[in-house]
Amino acid sequence: MARPPKPPDPAERRRIVAAASDLMGEVGPASTKLSEIATRAGVAYGTIYRHFPNRNALLLEALLDQTRQVVELWDDATRVKDPVERIIAICSVPFEHAMRVPGLPLAFSGAVAIDGAQAETARLFRLGETHVKKAIAQAKRAGKFAGLPNDVLAHMLLGGPASYLTLNIDAPHPDWRDVERGIDTLVRKLAE
Repeated sequence: MARPPKPPDPAERRRIVAAASDLMGEVGPASTKLSEIATRAGVAYGTIYRHFPNRNALLLEALLDQTRQVVELWDDATRVKDPVERIIAICSVPFEHAMRVPGLPLAFSGAVAIDGAQAETARLFRLGETHVKKAIAQAKRAGKFAGLPNDVLAHMLLGGPASYLTLNIDAPHPDWRDVERGIDTLVRKLAE
């Protein structure tokens, strides 16, 4: 009688996802190999298939894990009371996350190669846009950002960090704190 298959171990799955996320940040999704993920996670190659049906599903899960971390940071940023400070906090999230996860720009830039990732990155951008637009509307009620259209302002404020991260994929990375200070200055100037 054959032994029943071993149920997937949640801790093992987390190690596999973390290894995939790290490797995506180091070499990009297109060059992330399952054998390297298995080695880094400390599991046998075949163990990956106990948790994921294929490479794409694993890479998408790793990207979703990074997305969840960005959303958590945005949720924290939305608690800032002052709307201008909130906008600065929201726009700084990608850089804060990039400081914690150095390969993040490379992982996200290569996400177009992962089936299903385009929809997830678009959802993430829309969420950030919603947060920024709410803060802009509140700031406008307080007399800030006069004469600037909400949509253009929101896209500029979120698109700036996204393009900056994409343009600085390769090491050495700039000092993200300097970039955050630049965003701070820009938002305050536009709010005048």
